Amino acid sequence: MIKKKEVTLESRINDHCSAGEYENALALGADDPFYLSRIIIKAFEDANIGRDMIDRLLGMYIEMMENHSAWASENRFRYCLIWFDHFSYYLWQKRMMEWLRRFYRIIILLGLEKDESTRREVRHLIYRFTELARWNDNPKEFGLLPGILNGLRRDYRGNDYVIPRLTRTFSSEEELLLWKLGRVSAISDFDSDAQEEGLVSLDMVSVIFDRIRRINGDMNRARDIVEAIIKSQLNEWTIVAGRARNQKGAMQALRVSMVMAKKLEEYRSRFRE
Repeated sequence: MIKKKEVTLESRINDHCSAGEYENALALGADDPFYLSRIIIKAFEDANIGRDMIDRLLGMYIEMMENHSAWASENRFRYCLIWFDHFSYYLWQKRMMEWLRRFYRIIILLGLEKDESTRREVRHLIYRFTELARWNDNPKEFGLLPGILNGLRRDYRGNDYVIPRLTRTFSSEEELLLWKLGRVSAISDFDSDAQEEGLVSLDMVSVIFDRIRRINGDMNRARDIVEAIIKSQLNEWTIVAGRARNQKGAMQALRVSMVMAKKLEEYRSRFRE
């Protein structure tokens, strides 16, 4: 016996969108951030949908975020942020900057006043800005004003990239990319071999290098910046291994230093011409 496919509200909305019946989809899901975000994503992916409908859907989502009286629970705004994150990629991809400015100003204004779980979502979206904004996008126009950023500094302790990225200006994309390479937090990740956070990721470096090449930037300077950071991390962990107060700490530091030595060798092999 063939099991009948379960018909859910989400599947009904998806079916309406696939058929171009967006009014019917909105009749089912316009009041919920999850379902409205699904409709927005479907519209972005639909080649037959014009800009007027996209603008209308985005306007509805903004109204939902701003409508305090409609929040069914304390976490309603947080859910709006979570599902905004799911379709914000399309706004960045299509450079719909006026909409992004409007969303970010609301997110910063309302999100930082709420509980810690909501603030985490705001911090994630701020980081998304640092990764997707172009060198000449002005953070102040997105609500990222100096006073607000000062209040966020404690949230980014130990991070040498996010707040500095939002508080300085750049004269070109090349200047931004070279500056970014010099920020350890911008090119580091958890290293599974070393079992340690904050180590240079060659994959992350490679992405930035590719962009510098495409704009005919100074690759020699770029390579020198990253090699200096890898050497610095290698030296730091070698020193830690020698000063460790117990065998466990010494073994871990030694393992990290060995990984960094191998990484330096791999870096030179991959990126030095």
